Amino acid sequence: VKLTVAPEILTLNNGIVAADINVTFPVEYFNKKAVIKVTPVIVFEGGEVAGTTHYYQGSKVDDNYTVVDKKNGGNFTQHVEFPYDPRMDQSELQLRAEIKCPGGKCKEFTLVNLNTGAIPTKEQAAVLAGNDEAAKAALAKEFGLTVAYGVNTLQKDLKYGDLMEEMDNNFKRITTVVDKTDLLYAINSSVVTKKNERNANLDAFKANVDETMQNDRATQNIAVKGYASPDGPVKFNDKLSKARSESGKKVVAKLLKDSGLDIDAAAYGEDWDGFKELVEQSNIKDKDLILQVLSLYNSPAERETEIKNMSSVFEELKEEI
Repeated sequence: VKLTVAPEILTLNNGIVAADINVTFPVEYFNKKAVIKVTPVIVFEGGEVAGTTHYYQGSKVDDNYTVVDKKNGGNFTQHVEFPYDPRMDQSELQLRAEIKCPGGKCKEFTLVNLNTGAIPTKEQAAVLAGNDEAAKAALAKEFGLTVAYGVNTLQKDLKYGDLMEEMDNNFKRITTVVDKTDLLYAINSSVVTKKNERNANLDAFKANVDETMQNDRATQNIAVKGYASPDGPVKFNDKLSKARSESGKKVVAKLLKDSGLDIDAAAYGEDWDGFKELVEQSNIKDKDLILQVLSLYNSPAERETEIKNMSSVFEELKEEI
């Protein structure tokens, strides 16, 4: 299994430290009945902060996680965010994994050493099951795979730029500007219609790209991110988000065909963060209850089940969100 993260030095942006974690499973690797949970953790002196756990399952598992086909393997990208803590300036981002497979030694979720692939010895298992929190934390850190170091705090440090404005130098601030547009799809579809394109206001987006190209000091990166709304099975939504990233890339490539710019595309699966943001901004009934479900459950299957159990609310969500 190959685990990587971008960027390798994490970046602070508006109080958030974010990263994209890429997991590659080789062909003929993933047991059809296995489940793997991967948790990103930022570790610093005096503590650590865990990000959102992502689950991967074999094709014969009766759950609603991201499915990894044993025959073909797979490549998946997970976006994670952490609220910034100054202690993170000197830190490392670890990935920690637990596995479960009914036919193997790990019938319940068991921590795996990602550096060696080994499961805990009897002595280590006793530590993990014990009450010594410091020992458990130390062992979990030992089993974690470090994929990034430190946080680039340039954004925070630039707040002191006003103190240097009177100095005679050639310093020029570096400004990062993000311009985006949303290409919305019909439910369960990856087909881009002319109406979709009009609603996305692509002409304004292209005008911004063209204007930036006239600035010889500016560089541009174009990225297309595919998402799916979190209703429906995870396996279906993973395929849907990939198809949307590909169809979206075709639209952008056609739009910017004369620019010479490279266009990246990636699938991000179910957009729970976007769903949460829309719910927070809405006036739908039982809004607080839905947000509570999102905070209580990390599993996509559990979230979907709990929300669908609120039948009247679920119907309103389908219409409004």
